[in-house]
Amino acid sequence: MGPRIIIFGGSFNPPHADHALLIQALLNWMHESDEVWVVPVVAHAFNKQLLPYEHRAAMCEAMCKSIRRDDSMIGKQAEIVRREETYMVDTLEALRKERPGVELVLAIGGDVLCDTLKWHRWDDITKLATILPFVRKGETVPEGFEPLDVGSRGFSSTEIREQLAKGDLTHIIGEGAKLSSAVFDYIEEHGLYG
Repeated sequence: MGPRIIIFGGSFNPPHADHALLIQALLNWMHESDEVWVVPVVAHAFNKQLLPYEHRAAMCEAMCKSIRRDDSMIGKQAEIVRREETYMVDTLEALRKERPGVELVLAIGGDVLCDTLKWHRWDDITKLATILPFVRKGETVPEGFEPLDVGSRGFSSTEIREQLAKGDLTHIIGEGAKLSSAVFDYIEEHGLYG
């Protein structure tokens, strides 16, 4: 079996402990020659308001460093952008040209897999990449898929942003933390989320 690039895309606004759990599950699932790429979107496909890409990418890098188990390509940031609105299919097509011999694997949540009609060119995505669904708390996947169970705690970036805006740090840091200390420090240093 040849090398694979396992792509985990998302808004990461901010990246939290459940994202880190999934990355750890991917690291445990992958082969030695595989890479895990964390890919923050530049602009949200459904027009959700996001922090600038640079902040979200830096927070992802901070999160990845806290879970990296060696100096390999684990947690590599992939930024393949040719225009402001880049869809996942564009990223996959660009990767296919750059790394033609590598199998692409797209890790996506069970909730997303149940709603693929909203994805731009979903049929092309399934031709470019193997779909690896993962399930978070309370999620299921359509029949025919073998999901990766990440044992998530049901954290939500939306709730975390709301807590930060109120100055409520309950479970944001410390025991049962929703954010890694590196991500929280970045947020504090740059005055993000209120």
